Amino acid sequence: RIADGRLVSFSDEKRTYGAEDITIVDFYRFEGESNPDDMSILYALQTADGLKGTISAPYGVYSDEAVDTFLRKVKDQGKNLDKAHK
Repeated sequence: RIADGRLVSFSDEKRTYGAEDITIVDFYRFEGESNPDDMSILYALQTADGLKGTISAPYGVYSDEAVDTFLRKVKDQGKNLDKAHK
């Protein structure tokens, strides 16, 4: 989850990461067949200290501004992230 502009570890909430500490390894975009509520993106992430994980976020009308703002600052090593939001 994102709190106060930082990614919070699910396994240890004392561990938090800034955008400069995270790399987007890949992402997967999901779209519902007929319902716009079903649109989301799953991001595969890796931290500078080697922790791996995922974060999901709705996109489009229902996007989460805090998550979107944070992830736009994160370095993308996989697919072109700009394509994720189109």
